[in-house]
Amino acid sequence: MAACSYGCGIDANDHAFLTMGSVDTSQDHHVQVKRAQTKGNCGEKRVNAHVRRIRQVLNDFQKHLVDQNPRFTCNETLGACNRMRHRNVAAVLLISLAAASMWITIASALPPLETGISFPAGTFVIPMDEKQAQRILVFGFVHALVRDPNPIVLFRVIEPPNVTLSTNMTASPAAFYGGPFLVYPSDSAKVTQVKNNPDFKYVTVGKLTTQHTLNNIFRVSVPTKILVVKGEPPWGRTDTTLDTMKIPYTLITHGNLTANPSIIFNYTMIVIDCNGWNGHIPTQIADDIRSHVQAGNEVIFTDRAIWDLNSTFPGYVTVSGVQPTDRISNAYAYNPPRKYDLTKYGASADRLDTEYPSQYYNLGSYANEIKVMTESQGIAVSSVPSGRVNDVRILSDSKNFGASGNEYAILAFYFEYGGGIVEGLAFHPQQQTTSVIGTNGYYAVYQFYGNKFVHGVPPGEFELEANPTSRTVYQGDSTTYTITVRSFSGFNLPVTLGVTGLPPGATAVFSPQSPQPPASGTAQSTLTVTVPKSAPIGNYALTITGTDTSSPPIQKQVIVTLNVLTILPDFSVCVSPNSLTINASESKTAIVTVTSSGGFNQNVTLNVYVLNGTQRTGLPAHVTATFTPPAPQPPAGGTADSIMRITVGADAVNDTYRLLIVGSSGTLERDTTTAPCSLQFFTLKIEKPIPPGIPWLTLLLIILAALAGVILGLLAYALSSRRGPTGPSGLKYVVPANAQRMRCPTCGNLIAVDAVYCPFCRRRRGTPVATGVVVVAAPPVVAYARRRVIPERRAIWGFVLAMIGGILILINSVALLSPTFWGAPTGWSNVFFWLGGSSGIGQPIAVLIGLISGLTVIAGGIMMVMRRGPIGAIITFPFAALSFIIGGGFIVGGILGIVAGILGMLRR
Repeated sequence: MAACSYGCGIDANDHAFLTMGSVDTSQDHHVQVKRAQTKGNCGEKRVNAHVRRIRQVLNDFQKHLVDQNPRFTCNETLGACNRMRHRNVAAVLLISLAAASMWITIASALPPLETGISFPAGTFVIPMDEKQAQRILVFGFVHALVRDPNPIVLFRVIEPPNVTLSTNMTASPAAFYGGPFLVYPSDSAKVTQVKNNPDFKYVTVGKLTTQHTLNNIFRVSVPTKILVVKGEPPWGRTDTTLDTMKIPYTLITHGNLTANPSIIFNYTMIVIDCNGWNGHIPTQIADDIRSHVQAGNEVIFTDRAIWDLNSTFPGYVTVSGVQPTDRISNAYAYNPPRKYDLTKYGASADRLDTEYPSQYYNLGSYANEIKVMTESQGIAVSSVPSGRVNDVRILSDSKNFGASGNEYAILAFYFEYGGGIVEGLAFHPQQQTTSVIGTNGYYAVYQFYGNKFVHGVPPGEFELEANPTSRTVYQGDSTTYTITVRSFSGFNLPVTLGVTGLPPGATAVFSPQSPQPPASGTAQSTLTVTVPKSAPIGNYALTITGTDTSSPPIQKQVIVTLNVLTILPDFSVCVSPNSLTINASESKTAIVTVTSSGGFNQNVTLNVYVLNGTQRTGLPAHVTATFTPPAPQPPAGGTADSIMRITVGADAVNDTYRLLIVGSSGTLERDTTTAPCSLQFFTLKIEKPIPPGIPWLTLLLIILAALAGVILGLLAYALSSRRGPTGPSGLKYVVPANAQRMRCPTCGNLIAVDAVYCPFCRRRRGTPVATGVVVVAAPPVVAYARRRVIPERRAIWGFVLAMIGGILILINSVALLSPTFWGAPTGWSNVFFWLGGSSGIGQPIAVLIGLISGLTVIAGGIMMVMRRGPIGAIITFPFAALSFIIGGGFIVGGILGIVAGILGMLRR
């Protein structure tokens, strides 16, 4: 089960627990913490919490209880209050305050935890557990480091889990508890300055002995600016606790705040000490507090001031009323904080997630069991409304409250409001002394209180971040870092970047040189470092500096590491262009360049694959690739080119393929996705262009040719039907000029008297008679006797073969319409190559030629059987030959058509 990076405390069975192990002397009596991990998503919880806060703001303004009256007035409890002033209860307030802060989820006022931060050897370490000699003053020491003059940035390691560090404080790496602080070596002057202050002379500060890269880092750049509104009478004394820790603050009265309510906007933490206004907080002050908290700041109400909390932020808790007597109650401090549930208490309670305010350390097996001092007439919280169970975080509670000591009470709690935090503490901090509540409660108070008071809302400034923090580069090569400028509190100025500490001869380029983040956002720049071949090998610490344009300018730094190694013989493979679009039956080329590095000068064998995800496969069907030369050899430090020719067959499938070009030499293998051609895949797009339609001129010519063939056939038939002017003998004869003539009784033409047949109508004249004989003086007449029509022979075999051939040609032409016949698998357009391809006649024209040829051959055969053999042959022969353009009726049809034409000429 993976643990949530924010430390959610709910396991898969919805049980979160914190059990303290037995004292272990081998671990210096460290508290052994066992935390349940979670399947949940802390980020999702935060989103839901922000939604709840928006609803809360709307509801609270509607329910604002400006007239709520406390059950007891100050006059009724004056005696008890006077007794309170003489008791030191500082510890319990701090426990509750820190517990409230301990479980604040990420709000707009709190920067998020960071991961992957590197700290070099020599980084200062400020322990927060038993290794720290001043466990109270250490919070004042940290506060001093982040405030003027010359404030610095601290980094706190948030736990659990606890962090193991190698320092000069222990002989071997040791676990550090309670959230240690780290300070970069470059800020040593500030550390020395604060350490020289007599107040912090004995604060323990160690150093890392090796570099560490750590997660769950809370960056502290600004101290909390605290405003304490003291009670009237001044029963709550948060100011004495702050004095003990040496943390500065401003103390004002009710009158000061009433006269100038806007003063709260100058501070990030407001403390309303007991007894507050007893629930009658002025409307203007309540409105300003709500606005200030919603903007990301915090407010704390102590003891009887919880009535003012309930008036300003109604509906979150149920106030129990006054405590009848002074009582030292057994209580439980939750780390992480718990949800309200009367059926669970102590270690078994359901927990929420943690952040930097939850850091806690105490010795012993029962470190979370504390005692809390509460006074008579003080108040607590008895319960949480059901609608707020997931909003209110309980930090400390007790089952020994009330007059009989058997009632349940919530002594410390907090909830989110807008972007800020509202906290309630049912006790006074100055009363929690070791003599009254013991060591656990005493130290817990100061740890929790100190956790809250060493941070603040950052002013308008920025921070620099680098990712990664370490790079390795070979001589003659380059590498990059991503530099992030992070804005805080409205900063939006350009930041000019620079770098020092480069290897000799190395160059650095920022892109852009001056990134400008939006308010509360980030801007990035890429730092490219190029190392010459002559650069000395070794590790280099590069200091990256950012300077803004304000006056005086703000300057920030971040340190990264550059490891320069000796370059090894190697090569890279690039291709140009990195994409080709190729039509079917075509080929194109690209240039593959092999570049030598580190003195490499061997042959590199090139191959190309289709990349499906991470799997390499062969090229698509009907696609081939060749390299010329197949194994280029670059000179040392130079390049060698190879021409890659990709050929796409006519039957290749239209698609787009991602190809990977790989070069190998011995055990080295590089491809076009490795530097310097990173992610350079080769894209092959195969297209089969749509065959163009038949041009109108071509179509017109084909139609005219078909019509010409029909007309020619009809004309031939008509001419073959005419009868010649010859007689029965078919001989020419001459009628003498002065011969006796007579007229034919049938047609009336003049014929010779002795003619048996009329040469004109071919009728038999019958018996010659003398009547009607005419003697004409005229020139001789040439007459012709008609030839007797003899029926021609039918070309039967020519007809049969012509019909078979024509049908085969028609079937061939229709088959061309089938994609599987035209293309794969039959590949007819490849066999007769002039049909397909970009220069072929195309499918439509081929089909039309086949139809005309087949029909014409059939027509010629019909003419042969109608005793027009020669004419049919003239038509059949050429169109049978023409059919070979489309394959000649599977070749057989064309041959049969030609033979039919020959037989037609022979009338066979």
